[in-house]
Order: sequence, then C-alpha cells, then structure tokens
Amino acid sequence: KLISRIRAKIWALSFPIIYGRLFKSLGPGSFLMRPFRLDGSGDIEIAEDTIVQRGGWLYCDGIGGKPARLKFGKAAYSVITTI
Repeated sequence: KLISRIRAKIWALSFPIIYGRLFKSLGPGSFLMRPFRLDGSGDIEIAEDTIVQRGGWLYCDGIGGKPARLKFGKAAYSVITTI
C-alpha cells in the first residue's frame, strides 16, 4: 500500500507539469487519476483542488460552430460511474 500511495502522490504532483498546458486552465492541486480520456481539453477549465477519479472522460465540443466550455469549480470531486 505504501508504494501505491507514493505513486499516487508522484502522479498528483507531476500531472500539472505533464498535462497542464492542454487545458484552458488548471488550478493548483488539481489532477485526473489514471486512466482518463480528454477530448476538447483546450476548452476545459479546472479550478484548484479538484480531483477527477479514475476512468474519467472529459469531453467538451461546441455544437453548430458555437464554442463550448466545461468548467469545474473549486474543490470539486468527481466520481465517474461506467455504464
């Protein structure tokens, strides 16, 4: 368990460095747990201290040429259920 906790902490700290530039904005302390999928990440804003649990798929795409925006507020916690 200790190794898993260390890996999770390293992932949380490295996420903004590796993926932060893909988002419109990514607040400090925010990350997505692996595995995840992103589509339209340039229009996604995630505030600080926000976590999206494993298996999350964030999708943001406009309709009919109109731009879209997906925004998570401060300290949001998302649990994704797969159907």
